[in-house]
Amino acid sequence: MKNKKIIILGGTGFVGHFLKNILDASNYITCIGSSTQISYHIGQEVTGELKELISSSDVVIFASWDFHIEENTYVKTHIDSVLQILKLCREMKTSFLFISTFLANPASKSRYNKAKYLCEVECDNYSQSWMRLGVLISDLNEKGNIYLKLANFPSFLGYKL
Repeated sequence: MKNKKIIILGGTGFVGHFLKNILDASNYITCIGSSTQISYHIGQEVTGELKELISSSDVVIFASWDFHIEENTYVKTHIDSVLQILKLCREMKTSFLFISTFLANPASKSRYNKAKYLCEVECDNYSQSWMRLGVLISDLNEKGNIYLKLANFPSFLGYKL
């Protein structure tokens, strides 16, 4: 992708920052987070400047997430937020990319993984793209790091779990 106007919702977070760094430098990238001048918060209506920014962009990358939403509204709030942006992108003829997780699954006991999967379904319903990411970076020396523990698992049929 070159010479595109790209918005990264959640662009000030870990994944958003990573995405910004790997996108071609010829793109005009705007990172939007909860603390940027034009901000975005999961669960709040998109209005004003952000709506205008979406309408003038080529691509919206949705990497935003809120891990602190109450358990009883967690899944619905995230799906509703993705749907709101999907509808805006369709209306404004802006491409959309949802960033999901490798562990997204409808039967997951994790509300995070279940919500990510259900957001992927909504992307499919709107004929928009989603991408599952696995581990980007992990400090294997960090005490208690889950990836360090997984790295110590034996291989299974020649593949590391």
